[in-house]
Amino acid sequence: MGDDPIARIWADAYLAKYARPAPETADEWLARETAAQRERTLARVLDALRRGCEPPDADIAMLRPDPDKHLAYLDARDEALALHGGELSWAYARARDAEALAEAEASA
Repeated sequence: MGDDPIARIWADAYLAKYARPAPETADEWLARETAAQRERTLARVLDALRRGCEPPDADIAMLRPDPDKHLAYLDARDEALALHGGELSWAYARARDAEALAEAEASA
């Protein structure tokens, strides 16, 4: 069977159809989940900066290990400072609560 090209094609087709993917290891899962969490955190941080609010320190700390995302945060912060007159509000939670209240009133 080793030299038979037809048998090799059939074997490859069988494996392609019925082979199970290798299970994800805990390290791979953790890396994937951490990357996804950093993406969500970056979106939340950029949204806060667009509103003129300084994001929470925990969100900034989440971005520090990833140089690309941390640089994106620093660039967005510089832009926000330029747009909002050099000052950002620390009232992130109040701004988020006010936004949620406005959305709830609009949907009611």
